[in-house]
Amino acid sequence: MPTITVSLEDVYRLLGKNIPFEEFEALLEYVKGEVKAREDDQVSIEMKDTNRPDLWSAEGLSRALKGYARIELGMPKYEARSTDVEVEVDPHLREVRPFIACAVVKGVELDDEAIRQAVQLQEKLDLSYGRKRRKASIGLYDFERISPPIRYCLADPETKFVPLDFEEELTLKEILKKHPKGIQYGHLIAHLPKYPLLVDSEGEVMSMPPIINSATSGKVTPETREVFVEVTGTDFNTVMKTCTIMCTALSERGGKLQSVTVSYPYAESVESPDLSPQRISVGLNYARRIIGMDISVEEAIDALLRARYDVLEHKEGDLLLLAPCYRVDILHPIDVVEDIAIGIGYSNIPPLRPAVPTVGKPLREREILRKVREIAIGLGYQEVLTFTLTSPEKCLNRMRLSGKLVETSNPISKEYSCLRSWLLPGLLEFLSKNTHAPYPQKIFEIGPCFELDPSRETGVRRSYHIALVTCHPRANFSEIKSTMDALLKALGVEYGLEEAEHPSFIGGRVGRVTVGGKAVGFIGEIHPEVLEAWNLTMPVSCFELDLSFLLR
Repeated sequence: MPTITVSLEDVYRLLGKNIPFEEFEALLEYVKGEVKAREDDQVSIEMKDTNRPDLWSAEGLSRALKGYARIELGMPKYEARSTDVEVEVDPHLREVRPFIACAVVKGVELDDEAIRQAVQLQEKLDLSYGRKRRKASIGLYDFERISPPIRYCLADPETKFVPLDFEEELTLKEILKKHPKGIQYGHLIAHLPKYPLLVDSEGEVMSMPPIINSATSGKVTPETREVFVEVTGTDFNTVMKTCTIMCTALSERGGKLQSVTVSYPYAESVESPDLSPQRISVGLNYARRIIGMDISVEEAIDALLRARYDVLEHKEGDLLLLAPCYRVDILHPIDVVEDIAIGIGYSNIPPLRPAVPTVGKPLREREILRKVREIAIGLGYQEVLTFTLTSPEKCLNRMRLSGKLVETSNPISKEYSCLRSWLLPGLLEFLSKNTHAPYPQKIFEIGPCFELDPSRETGVRRSYHIALVTCHPRANFSEIKSTMDALLKALGVEYGLEEAEHPSFIGGRVGRVTVGGKAVGFIGEIHPEVLEAWNLTMPVSCFELDLSFLLR
């Protein structure tokens, strides 16, 4: 989730009033924000909703909070005066990075905090909404250092200019290798024979989209009063909306917006930024059904005004609305209903029992497995989880066994080519990777195992097993048997123990466990050859049981 840092003094200035910090925290709940840290005036806020990029700066955050604090209700109005500033697009960009949106913001009041917020919004939009600059990336410039018209073109890799934060000229190719932003984002254009470039009418390089601005015009300072906003990218809608979000944020700083005409050789000319609000209607009965309460027209309108909508009309249960131009998340009436619910307050919505004939509860099988798990933990064993997918090498060969396993038809690798038939190989692998840990090591696992069964429709039988393993210098049969006694006694299960042979265990120190006269598992000390195959130097005693006798 995006986390932004704002200055409380700056936020209060944008709000137009000082409020107690506790009230500020409470207001953040309306925009799904949560204070994560505070150091003096600086507050870090985690935004729980990635769909609202307009909130990722002090300007957008304050604009939203004005509504919920009833400082300013209804939709903010933005206008852009037409100008003769033009951007000419090279036809060869069509297959490279075809779209650009620009604007001029005059009279903007910038201080160090305002610049930090602009850079923060720029970086957040580039990273998330712009998909790491692939779909859209932003450039901010001092417009007084630019001579329109501007050309968006392709340039030879040997073209030179001084990039931002550098003092010497570099070629475009060198920027991709030496500049931090070139190293980070160079993969977006490095494969091209020529690179995108923004150049003004006097031939001065403005930037190399989507990498870095020039040090001449591409640096905004507290002395800057006219900002040129540029967004390039591969998706037209993302480019236009990104430009709108950035421009409206700067407008909150007192900036007056002016439009720029983009002339495409492969499309119609476009004026940006697009500040037109979105018309959308929502049925009040629809909202009532979704929210689950009887909302009056007045309550719905009040909630929408606080969310910064304009209500054009309401009749016959329908509300006709205008959503602000920066609300790029409004895609469906359900998004409006969410804003109504937020405005009313989730805590004010009465809880309703689901209208279903049953009440949910865990499956009996899960309840039994939970009880077995709790008993094993109570006996001092730590639960581990190993992969269900394994290999014949681990499940059979290293265990001194042979046979057939349930194999996958298209394995991603030999390591994961079949389903496990028992748990002990996975636990032994776990021990082999933790030989540096102190002993004794006592672990267990409960999980599904699979074996071939022609009598079933699927040809495969699934059963839940439990395996407990103890590993230390004096691990022996008696110790692990006392553990199995305690486990089965706690479960109220009477069992039998018979002499048996099993290749994975030491002869004479292995037994077959039976319940109701039926074999359900083995208990014993692991064979030295198996220990050697797993690079284990400590004795291991263990047991594994098929829990079907409990789950039936």
